[in-house]
Amino acid sequence: MNVYAESIYREASFLTIAMRFYIKWKVILGIACTAVIFLIAYKVFSYSDSPCDDGYHRVEAADVLNDYCNPPHLPATGQEGGVPLGEYSLVSVHVVIRHGDRAAIHTLKNTVKQSIDCQIHPHLEESVDGMKDFYKTMSSINRRGGSRQNPYENYTTFPDSPMCERSSLTPIGVSQHVRNGRYLRERYSRHRLLNRDRLSDQVLIRGTKYTRTFQSAVAFLYGLLPELDLGLLQFEMADNNSMCTRETQYECWCPAISNLLSVFSCTFHQELTRIRESSGSEELYNHVSTVYRQLSQKIGLPAEDLPRMSHIFDVGITHFCHNKPLLTTRGDCVEPLMIRSMYEAVNELGQKSRLDKDFVRIVKLKMQPLMYEIAHRMQAQARERTSLKLVLYSGHDSTVDPLSCALGIATGVWPKYAARIVFELYARSGDAAFLRVLLDGVVVTGDLIFCRDRLTDVGLGLCKIQHFLDFVNQDSLASIDEKDYKLACQRLLTI
Repeated sequence: MNVYAESIYREASFLTIAMRFYIKWKVILGIACTAVIFLIAYKVFSYSDSPCDDGYHRVEAADVLNDYCNPPHLPATGQEGGVPLGEYSLVSVHVVIRHGDRAAIHTLKNTVKQSIDCQIHPHLEESVDGMKDFYKTMSSINRRGGSRQNPYENYTTFPDSPMCERSSLTPIGVSQHVRNGRYLRERYSRHRLLNRDRLSDQVLIRGTKYTRTFQSAVAFLYGLLPELDLGLLQFEMADNNSMCTRETQYECWCPAISNLLSVFSCTFHQELTRIRESSGSEELYNHVSTVYRQLSQKIGLPAEDLPRMSHIFDVGITHFCHNKPLLTTRGDCVEPLMIRSMYEAVNELGQKSRLDKDFVRIVKLKMQPLMYEIAHRMQAQARERTSLKLVLYSGHDSTVDPLSCALGIATGVWPKYAARIVFELYARSGDAAFLRVLLDGVVVTGDLIFCRDRLTDVGLGLCKIQHFLDFVNQDSLASIDEKDYKLACQRLLTI
């Protein structure tokens, strides 16, 4: 081979090697870039870049926990207004709601608190019908200020701050009630219950002193009546979660339960010692003990130093509902399945408590004034002695659960965010008035203590209003061996 040919051969060999090297590193670089993109996508769209990264278990936990979180992008469902027009006419509606999603009330040692954004952003406006118009309308009202002459005149109509404060309503909580209100507007529109020119006489709203109940009421009302003027509506504020006020025309102060107003089925007798001492609770005790033991190991606190299960769940579910990891200060994570275990444990407690005679006594005394008010107002409405057509009570889980327990329709499951109990009053020409009750959209009239085996129309779920009146006038108290409410409230419980 001559010198020229040899040089050509060497150049060709070099180019071949260089090409092979280039192709090899191009493939490696491509794989590396793909891996980086995959990693970035995982970081962005996965649960978090934390020890909680476990999409499968989050989905598994979500099957149960979403019942409590009540995501607002899911459609509302229910059978409200489901009585056909013609034979019956809708006279009035009473709605008792739990406030929407909120920031946690409690804290948990050895865990990292995650902040929650408290501003309504475009993605929420787009994902929930009505939220965009709600934000525009309420922003205008907040800027004007001072236009509402009611107990809430200094309250803002919706959350609007960079970070949610303790126990405050979140934008998700707002959207839950806007969604529910819109759904009930659709369900009731054909009944023509309200007259737009008489809303100030026909609508009454009562909340508690907490901003989250007022803002929840505003969101619900906007969904139901988008053209409403808050300045024209009647607002009342109760200083208790039983929703009792001077307007109730009933004694609100009940010494026997004054220290138990915050109690509801899932929080009643939840201490391990009380569970262990209770008859027939060995399985429940073992379940709750196991959850405490797992939490103790995870958080790094002795089981006896952990707060009540309901308080821990409050922290855990807040993180879960907002897609945030509950991290420990040791760099570990309280997994979604552990939060689910807490939820199942407190619900087991609730299902047991609703049958406990002491608990039943508590809720019947606590909710007697509200039940009495609703029943007697319905009677007045049936007789056309009041112009009120829609009454909204905006309360708490410690309102909805005790009320459902006192009525006999409770499941013992912790009421979800934006839970609702609806009382509908129907009239039939030349006949008595009829009651129809729904719990989260499901007709439960036949489960009411005073309507069991007494329905006048099983298919529609109608029961004579007189049975409700008999219940609040004497039967409810008689069921706990009492005749007089004031005297019953003097008998302090030893529990």
